[in-house]
Amino acid sequence: MKESLQKSLESLRTERDELRLQMQLAGMEAEQKLKQEVEQAETYWQQIERQLHRIGYELKDELAEFREDASKSLWKLHIKTKEEAHDLGEDLTELQQTAKEKLLKLRIQAEDETHDMGELLDSLQKKASYTLDDLKLEIEEELHEFSDEIKQIYQQVQQYFNK
Repeated sequence: MKESLQKSLESLRTERDELRLQMQLAGMEAEQKLKQEVEQAETYWQQIERQLHRIGYELKDELAEFREDASKSLWKLHIKTKEEAHDLGEDLTELQQTAKEKLLKLRIQAEDETHDMGELLDSLQKKASYTLDDLKLEIEEELHEFSDEIKQIYQQVQQYFNK
């Protein structure tokens, strides 16, 4: 029973650790993706600025529009990353609840099994007590019979020597 409880507890720990690792990896992946996209956008932006310096500021309005679009895209990516992090948090909360429920079930099972073992031990103790009492009675009867036999032998020995 103890091994079963330990295995179940170890299984829950493993599940919890795996989810934490998945959450951490997902967060790192999202952060890396965002960083790469920002770097790409920055690199692209720098290229555009260099080209504008060469050809002048004719495209200034279009560039402002592009910058606004890039900003919106980054903002959308930021929101999406936040939503994914939120979803991971909900998954973790759900896993924690499941773990709590499993631990509660294990605790109840352990308490039930402990109670059952206590009743079994009590029953065994009573049987042992009854058996000991029966043995005592048998020994007393045997000793009584043995004592009677010794008395008879003693009387015979006395008679033999008294003759």
